[in-house]
Amino acid sequence: VHSSENHGHWESFTATISVGGIARRATAVQNIRKEGGNVVLVDSGDIAQGTLYYVEHRMVEAREFYGALGYDAVTIGNHEFNFGPKTLADNFVTGAKFGIVSSNLDFASEPSLAGKIPATLVKTVGGEKIGFIGIVWDDFASATSPGPNVKVKNTMDAIKGAVADLDKQGVNKVIALSHRGYEDDVALAAKVEGVDVIVSGHTDTLLGDPAKLDKSLGAPVGAYPTVVKSPSGNPVLVVHANIW
Repeated sequence: VHSSENHGHWESFTATISVGGIARRATAVQNIRKEGGNVVLVDSGDIAQGTLYYVEHRMVEAREFYGALGYDAVTIGNHEFNFGPKTLADNFVTGAKFGIVSSNLDFASEPSLAGKIPATLVKTVGGEKIGFIGIVWDDFASATSPGPNVKVKNTMDAIKGAVADLDKQGVNKVIALSHRGYEDDVALAAKVEGVDVIVSGHTDTLLGDPAKLDKSLGAPVGAYPTVVKSPSGNPVLVVHANIW
């Protein structure tokens, strides 16, 4: 179960159609969990942005809502840095009751975040180890305020290193939480080995069956999930959430 591009919208609002709201999301997640089976709840970034909630509470509200919903893992989008790395660290990372993962950002030189966000995360679900990695777009700093100390690693190297680390931990089910955009993630899926699912974010891309979608949303860009073959021929599933 995945979300993305919350942008501070804790109440429902009307875009093309009436969408969003943390209460609606909580109800949807609860109903899915009641169906049984093994469920993981994840987010691929831009939880925060400029609503009144965010301006007033600066991500404390995000930390509390996501903890209450029982998120398993989230990654960082560009807007999580809007008030700088220390606000992200103090108001969101510290005290979080869910996993936060980022594989292609280097926080070693940023005192407020050093050692606080791992490059990989492992959760045991239904007796199986599930590995999570997190990636953001390379030029994310152009759209936010991470400061001079947060560095971007080479993304392919970061993914390979993260997958290798998970493999050493006995993990062969890997979910990448990506805030890079749908087209980039489809291309990435064809280049990497060891990733099974890419939960894509950033571009608000509509996916799905045109016959089943609200026509007012327009035509979907691709299938949900979009199935891409890795270099070895293994299927990689790319999913993306659209709310606009």
